[in-house]
Amino acid sequence: MSKFKIFLLIVFINLFFSCRNQQGTLYKTYNSPDNKYKLEVYQLELSAGFRTHSDSPQAYVVLKDKEGNTIASPSIFNRCRFSLNDLSIEWYKRQQNIVYYTNISYINIESGSMVCL
Repeated sequence: MSKFKIFLLIVFINLFFSCRNQQGTLYKTYNSPDNKYKLEVYQLELSAGFRTHSDSPQAYVVLKDKEGNTIASPSIFNRCRFSLNDLSIEWYKRQQNIVYYTNISYINIESGSMVCL
């Protein structure tokens, strides 16, 4: 096998493993003040390599209605992951139909769109 083919194979394998959607374990569930919605926080495992003592696990959120139907969840292209230390839930901030899950990342409940920075 030529070096170029080996290089391409390594690149494709790395892309495959970096793009797959890693599933987390349910960390905690937060209900809205009016009990119409629930925000599920999922924790991802820390990778074995390059850990430091102060590492916080990565997490993501899924917004569901009271029947359990998913309103908003991360996609392959928009993972919306954050450090679990940054978790800060705030429902209906400024009387808008928005739930913040970090200080700057939020979900628009009406449209189901996730804005993560």
